[in-house]
Amino acid sequence: MSAKSTSVTVHLPVPQKIDLEGIRKVLVTDFSVEREDPTMDVGLEINRLIRRELAKYTSLEILDMVPPSIPEQAMADLLQNRSFWRQLARANDADLIITGGIEFDVTDRSGFVEETGVSPTTGQRVRSTRFRERQGYRLGLDLAFIHGLSGDVLYENRFIEEITIDGKSSDHLSILFRMFERIRPEVLAVVAPQKKTEERVLLSY
Repeated sequence: MSAKSTSVTVHLPVPQKIDLEGIRKVLVTDFSVEREDPTMDVGLEINRLIRRELAKYTSLEILDMVPPSIPEQAMADLLQNRSFWRQLARANDADLIITGGIEFDVTDRSGFVEETGVSPTTGQRVRSTRFRERQGYRLGLDLAFIHGLSGDVLYENRFIEEITIDGKSSDHLSILFRMFERIRPEVLAVVAPQKKTEERVLLSY
């Protein structure tokens, strides 16, 4: 007996990661970018996305200001510099600082792919191989959430998303938005409970 598969959408809870007692004002800094994109300012766009989504989906007060720059040094070392983060928080009246680094890569994933179709003459399923032009995108977002008063790192994580599109696109900004939308629940769940949707396949016999 063959199994039948059905795709269903499930909603999964994503618990809050840090305690926000005494935290109200949030400062989102500039981000270090491993590789600049010629079509957009990746760091600025991610800053805008994070601030917009935090303001929309949480009760926190997101400071609306030009993102302050961070020193050009290894992020692991910079996160240990608690006095720097305390001073930055004090200068901007912030209770929480969000900072980090971004990796945004565009790669050519063109190649020969195997496809299955139906022959118009015989009606039978046939397999064929053809060259398909495709482009791959990868977003690696390293975020650190720092307590303004103590300078301690409250939470740190890397969020990764990849997509592949047919053909080639110069509209990297809309693709960046699409990838961020996929990781948004996990990012926001650091400061507020969220729900995420996933596709599951159910088998029935």
